[in-house]
Amino acid sequence: MSEEVTVTKRQVNEVIREALRDFPDAELIAFFCECGKERCYQTVWLTGPAYDEARAAPEWLALVHGHRAAEDLASALVSSAATTSKREYSGRTIVGAND
Repeated sequence: MSEEVTVTKRQVNEVIREALRDFPDAELIAFFCECGKERCYQTVWLTGPAYDEARAAPEWLALVHGHRAAEDLASALVSSAATTSKREYSGRTIVGAND
């Protein structure tokens, strides 16, 4: 179930990004945290270009600092990569494998 939550949040974030494609590059956009918690509605504030850069690698997740990906999804990501890395954007963390 938590993996489905993460996938759904990512799909919503993709719709948000596409709808705001013409937003000024310096403006922050509110994306949903892509953690596996069903009732997490916290936001990850990123510029459009920062989101695009992070999303260029499909295994990257937009997570509020301290939140984690769904256990089954996280283990699949980590097992498919040698390392896991983090990037900070506007005080929020984008976490993913294959940096």
